[in-house]
Amino acid sequence: ELLANNCILKVGVASFEDGKKLTKDYGCRVFGTLDLRNLANALGLPNRKSLAALCMQYLGIELEKMIEVRCGNWDADTLTDEQISYAAYDAVASVLIYHE
Repeated sequence: ELLANNCILKVGVASFEDGKKLTKDYGCRVFGTLDLRNLANALGLPNRKSLAALCMQYLGIELEKMIEVRCGNWDADTLTDEQISYAAYDAVASVLIYHE
């Protein structure tokens, strides 16, 4: 219900594409996605290509993006602690940028 609720925003970078993958892989419907890059563009703000760049631009915080975690096996039945932390930091950073 959370993912299908259009009134609850799912903000991030490429959140629409993430929603499509969830629909394809798990059959759940995802509505209410908002790509922060598009929001920045619509507001006439400097548009950055990545969440890390947006985080630096709007929060002044470096978002660590370790290549071995980013390119790890995200289709595994169980995610590593590093993958869970990575996803959590992405989610929190996205919400903070949205509110900025």
